[in-house]
Order: sequence, then structure tokens, then C-alpha cells
Amino acid sequence: MSHSVILKTYEFSPHVQQNLATIQALPALNHATLDSMRQEMRARGIDWLLDLYLRELPNYIREMMTALHANDGEQLYLAAHKFKGGSANLGADQVVNLCKLFEQLGRQNDLATANQLIPILELMTQQLRQEIVDERHRSG
Repeated sequence: MSHSVILKTYEFSPHVQQNLATIQALPALNHATLDSMRQEMRARGIDWLLDLYLRELPNYIREMMTALHANDGEQLYLAAHKFKGGSANLGADQVVNLCKLFEQLGRQNDLATANQLIPILELMTQQLRQEIVDERHRSG
């Protein structure tokens, strides 16, 4: 299922629609950020960081799902904030900005909208995961 199919499936507020349009225009993985990190971490490289992120990705999503199942907006905010921080380190621009939206929804306790965004988050993280794997193959 594509992002556009999901967007047509749910009714989002104009604010959420605008945020999603902006997020979808971003790259899943910002290669300029990765190149900058490579320059800074020349001696150690960044493959270990990419591997760590791939291992943590399911945990980030699980924490958000747990918050949603518990109907806990504050827990959602905290989980999204943690996910955003880990993703920002890699330049995962789409996920970072989607996490910002989840943070807002958590603060507003708008868990219905947050639940509707989960399929988009899953698609974006699948795409990101593939880009990271591709990046590892290019650099390895």
C-alpha cells in the first residue's frame, strides 16, 4: 500500500494533511548527513551506527505502538521523541518529521489520528530500512 493510498483511506485534518505532504517530499535518508558523519567519524566509520539503528528500529516502533494501545498521549510523545532523536542522527528526514507530528498528536492526546498514521510510519520505516541496507552495501 502506498502513502497516497493510505492518505485517501483516512480523513486527516488540513494541518495533518499539510504535514504529511511536506514529510513525503523529504528523502527517506539524507545522504548529505551520512557523508558529513563519515567525514567526522573517519577512523571508526558509520556502519556500526547504521547497524545499531536497524537493530533499534523495531523497538522504536514497538514503544509507539505500546503507547497507542495504552491510550497514553504522554507515553506516545516520549516514544516519538526518542525515535526522532535516534533517526535524526542518521538523517532519516521523513521519519524525523513524522515523529514530530506524533509528538504533537501525543501532546494533544489525539490518539485516533496517531493510530491512523501508523501504516504511513510502517511504510516509511520499511523504505528507510531498505535505503540503509543499500547504503551499507555501497559503503562496504
